[in-house]
Amino acid sequence: MQITDLHITHYKNLRKVHIQPDARFNYVVGDNGMGKTNLLDAIYYLAFGRSYFTSSNADELILFEEDFLRIETHLVTDTARMSVVAKMPRGGKRIIEHNKQPVKQITEHIGIIPVVFITPDDGFILLSASAERRRWMDRTLSMKDQSYLRALKGYNKLLRQRNALLKSAPPGQDISQLLETYDIQMVPFAQQIFKIRKQFTRSLLPYVLRHYQEISLGREDVTISYQSQLSEASLHELAKANYQTDRMTKRTGKGIHKDDLVIEINGRPIKRFASQGQLKSFVLSLKMAQYQFLSEQTGKRPILLIDDIFAKLDASRVQSLLEFLRHSAFGQVFITDTDTGRMRHIFGKSNGDGAAYKMNEGELQSLSV
Repeated sequence: MQITDLHITHYKNLRKVHIQPDARFNYVVGDNGMGKTNLLDAIYYLAFGRSYFTSSNADELILFEEDFLRIETHLVTDTARMSVVAKMPRGGKRIIEHNKQPVKQITEHIGIIPVVFITPDDGFILLSASAERRRWMDRTLSMKDQSYLRALKGYNKLLRQRNALLKSAPPGQDISQLLETYDIQMVPFAQQIFKIRKQFTRSLLPYVLRHYQEISLGREDVTISYQSQLSEASLHELAKANYQTDRMTKRTGKGIHKDDLVIEINGRPIKRFASQGQLKSFVLSLKMAQYQFLSEQTGKRPILLIDDIFAKLDASRVQSLLEFLRHSAFGQVFITDTDTGRMRHIFGKSNGDGAAYKMNEGELQSLSV
């Protein structure tokens, strides 16, 4: 997968950006707040129809005092060429087009442009609530399998309706049969999601172990396990047994929306016992594993977006990451940094392969290195 042409109009602080990226490495330097991250986020928006950085108000993605945003790219794979446009008027709905034809459902779009995004705050995935780890799983699997995304949307829609019933039903009213109606509909979606997540964890683990051992020089052992209530019983059985608790809390307490990834280092939870170095190493290993999983499962090389992480890594981890990037099976990469000298060093380490740019207050210019 390769972006050959990229036009960004009115996305966050980017007024008009047009580049024809290099097929391998694209380096973007600039001070903080100049728009480097927004360039990467615009590519992510093309892939998912939303920002990587959650925004409750979609209008906030549009440049101040402008009426719309528009992002257009031309893509090539080993077998095809296509154009993709994502646009949205202020106060309106997002529109995505493939080869100038509107896409009816987002499920038809996600996976067309596989991306892996590495940011300085990705440790949040590991240290925060289980919802963040599920979200990471869901985004990865949605790029691999559109049927997974359809099942997830179907399950979540029924879950919202079930929770609405629990909140609105008068105290003491027997709504068990109404709840069971939702439960029966949710079962096939839950079972499909459970099966795919379980297989995903098994497939991901060897990649993570290999990369972590390379980065940490074999100093620690890490494990990832998938934790789900559906390992104990069917969703229907769990829901019936939890009826009274659901009525009292007014929320659905059992189901795949409670799943989690349990990550341990040397047999202890990583979120409680890992050092900063171990956490950084694991996050890089996880993202590298995500890339390899998507590449092998989809037959497309994802676009890799690396946002300003080199300042947060020591020399050995930078070197390990660069070795991975230079691998012959790797595809197109966009890297941002605040340090021009460091960027020139990294550029040299990649044998001068790529293009460099300077970002200044939302404007992008070519840079000689």
